[in-house]
Order: sequence, then structure tokens, then C-alpha cells
Amino acid sequence: MKRIWKGWLKISEAMGNVVARIVLTVFYFVLFSIPSLLLTFVFDKVGKNYNKESYFKDEKIELNSLDEAREM
Repeated sequence: MKRIWKGWLKISEAMGNVVARIVLTVFYFVLFSIPSLLLTFVFDKVGKNYNKESYFKDEKIELNSLDEAREM
């Protein structure tokens, strides 16, 4: 009976190690995937949603006086 029990302990330890690795792997990916998806799709850190229009305004090129130049 003692030999059977020791054999069962070795088998159950191996099964426990496998289950623990599976649970910790799933926990790890769930724990880190939620913030990473949030950062990827919600906060635009890389400039994926850029403006396709020009940021420059069309200004009047010819100035007739110094007063007009001051207003720019």
C-alpha cells in the first residue's frame, strides 16, 4: 500500500505541475493582454490616427504694409 501511495504522489505532483503551468499561463496572458489591448486601440501613442489634411493654413503671401505684417 505504501508503494502505491508513493507512486500516486509522484503522478499527482506531475499533474499538479502541469495544471499550475496552464493556469499561470492563462492568468499571465489575461492579466497583460487587457492593458496592452487598451493601450493599443484606445490610446494613440504611435500616431496611427493622424490627420490627413495639412496643418498649415493658407495665408496671404503679399503684404502691403508693416501693419499687415504685424498682424501675422
